[in-house]
Amino acid sequence: MKVGFTGHQSREGIDWNWVSTELEDHLAALPPPTTGYSSLAAGADQIFAQKVLDLGGALEVVVPFAEYAATFETSADRARYDSLLKSARVTNLPGATTDEESYLEAGRRIVDACDIVFAVWDGKRASGLGGTGHIVAYALKAKKPVVHMNTSTKTATTLGRE
Repeated sequence: MKVGFTGHQSREGIDWNWVSTELEDHLAALPPPTTGYSSLAAGADQIFAQKVLDLGGALEVVVPFAEYAATFETSADRARYDSLLKSARVTNLPGATTDEESYLEAGRRIVDACDIVFAVWDGKRASGLGGTGHIVAYALKAKKPVVHMNTSTKTATTLGRE
């Protein structure tokens, strides 16, 4: 099963232990083999990618633009990115006019490649182009089921299921 991912990098009040457990439970319930698609952003993306690998799955990474690695705010996030990247098959996008347009393109590529999308998301509008809200909207328009792991309510529901 091909699983795309979109999720928050950081938000005040997110219970990262809940996110980790929820991702593991949902990934473990999928029929193998599992391939996870992510851009390895800090936060939820990196948790998702590590869970995919821990459960014996494969990792496909879509890098939005050439200087993407320089966008990580902490050395720990950058180190996790570098480590996960070594275990993945990588697609490097050429980058768009702006970083945000590049994030949107990477998110679309991930959605287009997968059977289902996992979204660790508070349900609010995206703060910038290519944010989680935009990728969820794109996935639903593309008729891909989205497992919405709501970080505000600590509930998981499937959106877009026929």
